[in-house]
Amino acid sequence: MDTKKLIGAIVAAFVILFMAGFLVHSVWLGTTYRQIRDAGFSFRPEDAMRHKLWGVWVSDALYSILFVWVYARGKEEKPWVGQGIRYGILMTLFTVSGSASKIDKPSNRMIPFML
Repeated sequence: MDTKKLIGAIVAAFVILFMAGFLVHSVWLGTTYRQIRDAGFSFRPEDAMRHKLWGVWVSDALYSILFVWVYARGKEEKPWVGQGIRYGILMTLFTVSGSASKIDKPSNRMIPFML
């Protein structure tokens, strides 16, 4: 994949990922999150979350770069089923291991980082 296509795919993945997150967390679940926060659970106020939005952007950018890069590097002239399984396994490992230390976690929850 040439550089222009790679950058275009990264930008497209970032926009799709960010818009999907906005749709799910602001539009569909926003009222539920506000109800949970008002009930005393550990979600930050909306102003504090907006202040930490850069973490979500960085996290989405890293995900987009990795997803596109792994796909572009792993695409071969072989049957697509094996490539899809390999890509799925790699992305699952990245997502599962990355979710434990995801950059944007502190943006919405007030969790102390100590035992």
